[in-house]
Amino acid sequence: MRRALLRVELLRLRRDPVGLLVIIALPVVFYLGFALGVPSPGADRAVVRANLMVGMASYGAATAASSLAGQAAVDRVQGWGRQLALTRLRDVDHVLVRGATAAGAGLLPTVVVYLTGALTGVRMSPTAWLLSGALVVLGAWPWALYGMAVGLAGRTQSATAAASAGLVLFAFVGDVFLPLSGVMQQLGRLSPMYGSVQLARFPIDRGRPLFDGQLADPWWQSLLVAVAWGAIFALLAVRQVARSRERG
Repeated sequence: MRRALLRVELLRLRRDPVGLLVIIALPVVFYLGFALGVPSPGADRAVVRANLMVGMASYGAATAASSLAGQAAVDRVQGWGRQLALTRLRDVDHVLVRGATAAGAGLLPTVVVYLTGALTGVRMSPTAWLLSGALVVLGAWPWALYGMAVGLAGRTQSATAAASAGLVLFAFVGDVFLPLSGVMQQLGRLSPMYGSVQLARFPIDRGRPLFDGQLADPWWQSLLVAVAWGAIFALLAVRQVARSRERG
């Protein structure tokens, strides 16, 4: 049953090519704007550009994952949730299949942003390229669960838009668009996106601060925050799937 649902979810990726194009193009535009247009005094420009590339790829992957998983709201309106309720598919299996498909969609913007970075002068070791890219895609998992939870909690198709708006806010406080320092960085460390983004950047900067006033980011601290938020989103998603079955 899980394989059948996985095939259906993969076919969903081809239903909205325009939406996928926007999801892929937006982080590329952001990367070009910040990496090429924002000065970086007192820091290694190559490392700053590589960090921005990872941040924008993480944002693109998270957006792709949450948007696709957020289609759960549309499914419920169309009665798909009631159909699944008649099967033997467990709520946990439903969450895992949706999460895996949505997180896999995050591979597309990651590849495009990384290719753009390579064409605009980002230079890293092959290990750093592969490891940071893999961590970006893995970091999209919690956002697939987030999109699913918000999508199922909403009563209309606007739930997906609400999830995307919330994601932008999390990106700002998660050190994706602009570097944080001082109190803002300390608060941002507890936000949902900060941990996964810093983990993906670790192969590049080893957690060292890039600018004066910034704090170092130990990998274990970033991992702890990322896992904690992933668990929270997973519990919320499973709960919302169970509630949607009951309503169906």
